[in-house]
Amino acid sequence: MPELKPQEFEWLRGVIKRAAGIHLTDGKETVIRARLGKRLRATGCLDFESYIEQIESDASGTEMAAMIDAVTVNQTSFFREPTHFPVLQSVLNTLLERETAVNVWSAGCATGEEPYTLAMLADSIVANVQERVRFLATDICSTALAVAQEGIFPKRALRAIPENFLQYVTPTDSRETRYAIRPDIQRLISFARLNLIGDWPMRGPMHIIFCRNVMMYFDSPTQRRLAARFSKLLAPGGYLFIGHSEALSIGSGLDYIQPAVYQKPEALR
Repeated sequence: MPELKPQEFEWLRGVIKRAAGIHLTDGKETVIRARLGKRLRATGCLDFESYIEQIESDASGTEMAAMIDAVTVNQTSFFREPTHFPVLQSVLNTLLERETAVNVWSAGCATGEEPYTLAMLADSIVANVQERVRFLATDICSTALAVAQEGIFPKRALRAIPENFLQYVTPTDSRETRYAIRPDIQRLISFARLNLIGDWPMRGPMHIIFCRNVMMYFDSPTQRRLAARFSKLLAPGGYLFIGHSEALSIGSGLDYIQPAVYQKPEALR
């Protein structure tokens, strides 16, 4: 593996932050060197200096996108942070009492376990869910999105799914080593590539936003800007769910409800 020189690391973390908002702290040199090693081999670059030159000269942005894919963290699972889901069920029931349809956004969906979990939960409690709840799932990583859109997962990924929700997956082979999300659940979700620090084409309003364990990779100013954008996109009374290791700063425009759950005030103050 070629050496990653200090000036090369500084260039890489600067361009990664500008492109994706990811804040690489000091000490991440070994991680970046390992994750980008495959990109060096794929592009035929013998060192990081030539790899950086390739990124700078690639007007198409193809290698920049591939680099962002390589450094993003796509760790996720079905029914992750389960204390959120009783809250979600209550919130959905409340919103559907007054809304014709509820819009739910999984921002930073990685390989799709989160939006599929949300869709399973919605289907289990909402009649005519396909007409009443709309799901958008986005991520900046194209390779993770491809997995999410396929909706096929290894058997080990199903360990976190409660037994009464296993009806939503079916084996794809006789040995039952891989399972597919049931087609009617897949059809509930629209997947799209989206950079959270870039332009957002959707107009909203969103009634529920899940952005869990994503903002932890951004610095404080980026987190505050993102929280303000979420607040603006949320309908009055809408909810934002974040990771339990995360917190919003004062001034986000959202009220604290319980750990990792925030609500936009019904009447703007």
